[in-house]
Amino acid sequence: MAYQTAYLKAHYPSEYMAAVLSRNLSNIKEITKSMDECKAMGLQVLGPDVNESHRKFGVNKKGDIRFGLVAVKGVGEGAVQNIIDERAQNGPYKDIYDFIERVNLTACNKKVLESLALSGAFDNLGVRREPFVTVNEKGETFTEIISRYGIKYQMDKQMATNSLFGADAAIEIAKPEIPKCEEWSDLERLNKEKELIGIYLSAHPLDAYRVILTYVCNTGMSDVNNREELKNKELLLGGIVTGFREGMTKRGSPYGILTVEDFTGNGEIALFGNDYINYSKYGKPGMYLFIRAAVEPRSMHIDTLDFKIKMITLLQDEKDKLIQKLSVSMSIDELDDAMVEELVFLFQQNKGKATLLFNVTDESRHVSLNLLSRNKGVEVTQKLVDALNDMEHIHFAIN
Repeated sequence: MAYQTAYLKAHYPSEYMAAVLSRNLSNIKEITKSMDECKAMGLQVLGPDVNESHRKFGVNKKGDIRFGLVAVKGVGEGAVQNIIDERAQNGPYKDIYDFIERVNLTACNKKVLESLALSGAFDNLGVRREPFVTVNEKGETFTEIISRYGIKYQMDKQMATNSLFGADAAIEIAKPEIPKCEEWSDLERLNKEKELIGIYLSAHPLDAYRVILTYVCNTGMSDVNNREELKNKELLLGGIVTGFREGMTKRGSPYGILTVEDFTGNGEIALFGNDYINYSKYGKPGMYLFIRAAVEPRSMHIDTLDFKIKMITLLQDEKDKLIQKLSVSMSIDELDDAMVEELVFLFQQNKGKATLLFNVTDESRHVSLNLLSRNKGVEVTQKLVDALNDMEHIHFAIN
C-alpha cells in the first residue's frame, strides 16, 4: 500500500492529491493540511467552476486541481449532478445565460445560484460575484432576475416544443443586463468565499504580510494556548482579527476575547482590566495586528501561567520596520557568474531600506567573508523570498 501510494504521488501528483482532498471532504482541518502539501508540491488548487468541477475534487486538462461542487455550502447533490450531466451531454456553459437556460432550475434554485456565484463558480463565465447579492433600486438581486429569466425561457421553450411548429419555433426573451455595482474589497470577497468553501482559496487576506508572519513572528496563533512551551519567551505574533466578543466579569468589570487568525489557524487572546481599556479598540474584524507578548507566572500563583500583552499595533504600520536585515550565504565553490547575475537582477528588482549582507564561505580553508552592501538596500518581498528559496546553494536569514 505504501509503495502504491508513493508511486501514484510521484507519477500522478494532481490525481493523487485530488483523491486525498476528496477523502477528507468534510474535514476542513485535513483539507487545509493537504492544501499546504499541494503548494509544497507545486500544484495549483483552484476554486469551484461550473465548467471544470466534478462532484468532489478533480483535475482539469492543465493538471490543476479543481474544488468539488458538493463542497460548496448550500449546493445540494441534485443540483451538482444536474450541472455535471448537462455539461457532459451538451458541452461547456458559454456564459451565465447559457447556464441558466440549460440547468434544472428546480434543483438549481436561487439559493444554489447565489452559493455558486459567491464561491466563484461563475467567475470564468464573465460575471462578477457582487451583483448576485446586491439589491437594485427595485429591491431585487441579479440572482432573482436571472432566475426569473431562466424560468420564463424554459417555459417558453417547452411550449414551443409542444406547439404546432415543434422545436423550431423561435424563443425570443430579452436577456437581463448584469447590473453594475461597486466591487468588494479583497477581504470581503475572500470572507464570502471562506463562508461557502470553508477556507481561503483564491488568495489569503494575510498574503501581503506572509514574510512577516513566516520569518519575523516566532509563534503561531494556534499555539497561544500552549503556555508551558511558551514560558519565559518573548512572543511575536500577527494576524487578522476574525472575531471579538465582550462581556462582564462576576465583579462587574468589562472584558473582551479577541480572535486572531494567521496561517497556522485561530487563537484567542483575553483582554481584562487595563488590557481591555488599551486594546479593545483593536477588536474590529478585518484589522491586521502585530502583537508582542510573553507567557509569565502569575505574581501570587507562580504555578499559573498568564499570557501578558506587551504591545499591540497594526501590521501595516509595522511592516516596513520589522524587517531590518537580509543575510544571504553561499559557498565560494558554488559562486559563479550566473549566480552573481541572478542575485544582482533580483536585488535590483527589490530595492528597499533593509540592510543587505552577504556571507561567502570557503570550507576547505575555514574562511568566512562577510560583505555589506553599502549602496543598496532591499525590500524583502514574498516574491524575493520565493526566488531565493528556488536558488540552489543559497541560504538566507531575515533579521
